Amino acid sequence: AYSYTTASGDDITETTQAIIGADGITATFTIDTVDDVYAEGNEVFRVSVSGIVDSDSNPIFEALNLDNAFVDTTISDETDPGPEDTVTVTMTGPANVVEGDTTTEYTVTLSDPAPVGS
Repeated sequence: AYSYTTASGDDITETTQAIIGADGITATFTIDTVDDVYAEGNEVFRVSVSGIVDSDSNPIFEALNLDNAFVDTTISDETDPGPEDTVTVTMTGPANVVEGDTTTEYTVTLSDPAPVGS
């Protein structure tokens, strides 16, 4: 398992477990980063081991020294917005309306989705 700290939790695709290979001592995995529409500057996330369990989630070892069981990784991102960080807004709607009437609908469309909760 791992934990991470970034400006936004949407910057990486989470991996919650890694399977120990045939050698019985190593597990390898990757973490995908997400190219969002924000120029946030560099961000750091930490990958850390929280335990080693069997397929039934039972601890395998009586004691583990996890003092060095982490890696800090920096996501390099620009600090000034570039074209890849620009969200384009388009709007459509009626060109005319009769005085006293209600217009038909206007529609605002974003080239990238707004963040959840915004």
